[in-house]
Amino acid sequence: MNSQSVRREITMDHASVGRLLDKSLPLFERKAAAERLSEYPCQLAGDVLYSVVLDVREHEVVREEAASALGILWAETEKDYPRFRRLPEKYQQIVLMCMDV
Repeated sequence: MNSQSVRREITMDHASVGRLLDKSLPLFERKAAAERLSEYPCQLAGDVLYSVVLDVREHEVVREEAASALGILWAETEKDYPRFRRLPEKYQQIVLMCMDV
């Protein structure tokens, strides 16, 4: 992968983070942003998805999509067991389903 491709992916990653966290956007856009972050196995994507899943003020649909994306990310990288244990049980199940465990 050349440096231009890396820069483009980082830019897209940050744009997806912004869309996911922007509560003024429609839910479908925020869900799509969470799904997009599952394609970026990096610390930033994992941290943002994790924080959305834990945010009890967040819309349920967005939390579920973030948990799905987190499961996909952890399946590609390495599951963070300490963080996984802190997720509510409902979201643990979603993460596990998306990891194909």
